[in-house]
Amino acid sequence: MSPTVHFRGIRASIPAFERAVPLWVASGFLVAHLAFLPSTPTGVDAANFVLGVRDFDVTDHRPHPPGYPVFVALGKASAVVLRRTLPTADETRLDTYAVAIWSVVFGTLTVLVLKHLFAALDAVSGRAEWAAAMAVTCPLFWFNGMRAMSDVSGLAAASLAQALALFAISGAREGEHSASRRLVIGAFVTGVAAGVRSQVIWLALPLLIAACIVHVRTLGTRAVLLAVLALTVGGLVWSVPLVATTGGLDAYVAALTAQAEEDVASGHMLATHGDAAMTLDGIVRTMAYPWANKYLAGAVLGLATIGAIATIATSPSTALLLILAFGPYAIYHLLFHDTEFLRYALPLVPATAYLAVRGADALSRDARAVVLISLVIGSLCVAVPATARHGQTGSPSLRALKDVRAAMAHTDPPPILAMHHAVSRVTRLEPLPPSTLASPPGREWLELVKYWRDGGQAPIWFLAEPERTDLALIDPHARRLVRSYRLPVDRRFFMSGSRPSGVDWLAINPPGWFAAEGWALTPESGGVAAEAGRGPAFGGATAYVRRRDGPAVLMIGGRHLLKGGPAAKFELLLDGRTLDEWIVPPDPGSFLRFMRLSQPGVRRMSAGANAASAQRSSAAPEAPSERYALVQVRSSTTVPGSTQVRTSVEQFDVQSVDQVVAGYGEGWFEQEYDPDAVRHWRWMGPRAVLKIHHADQDLVVKAEGYAPVSSLGGAATLTVRSGDAVVHRNVVSGAFSLHFQLPAATLARSAGEVVFESDRTFVPGGETNDRRTLAL
Repeated sequence: MSPTVHFRGIRASIPAFERAVPLWVASGFLVAHLAFLPSTPTGVDAANFVLGVRDFDVTDHRPHPPGYPVFVALGKASAVVLRRTLPTADETRLDTYAVAIWSVVFGTLTVLVLKHLFAALDAVSGRAEWAAAMAVTCPLFWFNGMRAMSDVSGLAAASLAQALALFAISGAREGEHSASRRLVIGAFVTGVAAGVRSQVIWLALPLLIAACIVHVRTLGTRAVLLAVLALTVGGLVWSVPLVATTGGLDAYVAALTAQAEEDVASGHMLATHGDAAMTLDGIVRTMAYPWANKYLAGAVLGLATIGAIATIATSPSTALLLILAFGPYAIYHLLFHDTEFLRYALPLVPATAYLAVRGADALSRDARAVVLISLVIGSLCVAVPATARHGQTGSPSLRALKDVRAAMAHTDPPPILAMHHAVSRVTRLEPLPPSTLASPPGREWLELVKYWRDGGQAPIWFLAEPERTDLALIDPHARRLVRSYRLPVDRRFFMSGSRPSGVDWLAINPPGWFAAEGWALTPESGGVAAEAGRGPAFGGATAYVRRRDGPAVLMIGGRHLLKGGPAAKFELLLDGRTLDEWIVPPDPGSFLRFMRLSQPGVRRMSAGANAASAQRSSAAPEAPSERYALVQVRSSTTVPGSTQVRTSVEQFDVQSVDQVVAGYGEGWFEQEYDPDAVRHWRWMGPRAVLKIHHADQDLVVKAEGYAPVSSLGGAATLTVRSGDAVVHRNVVSGAFSLHFQLPAATLARSAGEVVFESDRTFVPGGETNDRRTLAL
């Protein structure tokens, strides 16, 4: 006889197991996060919270508006305790612990709060427990449960207010007078919780209003009036001190308005920049990215879809309450948040978790338990390693600053320190060397321009954001990467939108050239020039070239930016003298020129000329100096009296004749930038020319590219020629990499031209109406 296995004991133990799940998850959450509490804040916003614990000042982003006064007050209280407990510990470490500990505490409590929230929403055994466990083990929640930020604390407070409102609704429907007490307490919690995180209002207030409506119909208006009073008192508890410490209502409103304007200007919000593609991208980021793994996200969202359909079909009242609890925030988030900041999607994770559990009800009870356990374990497998690595590593900005200060102590004379603005917002937690340059947002490189133009010759150590591209305005031969510091996690899923995501420590020697304003050498610098109203046609583009005794090669490239209209006349000047002039018609609209400079700027100015130059330098930045010659690029219309033609200069380099200089000629389109991959790239047409001054050297060409097979209709044959010689040929599809030799003799015969040819092309068209003929 075959043996028989009985599962009755296992089935009987499932309810007891499910009841214990939230306690197990809460205990594991507390232990795991205390073990890896970060010693430094990562990102500008986290640094702002730590600075707020030291010295609360919303006008100075300590922290940033709206101020989060209740959360900062909790941080100040824990900081006092920690300083008394560990009086000799590092200040930044203690203050970071003081803020981050509340994410751990509230994250632990969130398990229990969500259990009660879902129990108020749904009385079916096991659903509340599993939904709470899935929400808290979601990789986005788990990871943020150890950051020095208010996101998890705000969600815990909002969930408590939501649970009280739901209990008030169910109690009022049954005529329980205790429901009025819950309503008043829930209103007070909502008011106070808005001081933890302002987005709480979108989560808690709709349910609170619904509870008030139910109370008016069943228990009268007295409880509603008390609830309004409690909500007001809860808000006044933190808003009055906040406004007072900010310097009055006008000062606070000014700070809040400035922050809102900055968010609108720098963010990509659906309400201001939206289209169908952006809407879809925002939904995917909001719903799928929190799970940080495509298989995990697919399983959770698949179950959630089934659960949503089942809830609407079988429990319409539960569906309505769920929409009231999370719908308003979802709309607000998609319309007015930059969805690249993934942590803003955190308040919607509980709704997804609950619906996934509802979807799992389609399975048998045994199968449901297995599936949900697997999802929780899968989430932890994704979340725990990332959380541990981040806790052990800490802030890239502060790690870089620590290394720089240590190196400066052994460098004589010490270099000048400079950095991008986002890095400076984090490093202000620590004392900076006295020789640190200012970091005006979006204009940091101009501080280097001013330093060199005024005669500075010490090396510069620059702490750069890897996503920023303004340093392309400085001679690449002068820049050297010393060390890179990066986040130890996949930024897309754990810290998307957080700045800085990493830091590059660059050593910059006095350069052979540097550009000031009006250039478009990268998309970023082009945007800055356009915002400032500068460019060849509007005040000119200015740069400085080091004076030297030997000859040099200058490369310059750009384009006519209008379709049709008159041609543009370009003029290149050196120290006020015209070196070259050329005409650029609107079709094809681009140009690339190389010219040999014999002893550029070698003429030294007399003492009188030096004095005159110094006078000009003090009055206007666009003036030559003893060390650097002034280069200006201007453009004008070739038709007198017509509207000025918009133009740009997108390529520039000056090197001694024994150095290699290269430029993109006809057939290449304007440079583009992928911030996720931190990579510049260009489309090429069917034939694209690379022009090289090869300095009589044999060269090696290395290139990476991408062939969009679906658009091209198949793999493309890429042929590379130099003159009559085929130097490389390959069939390419998808991502590809090239590596080939270019002998000096071959380049000499082709006048330095290297031609890339593709046998397949396509025209994008579609909604963008892009009529370019593109290849690779």
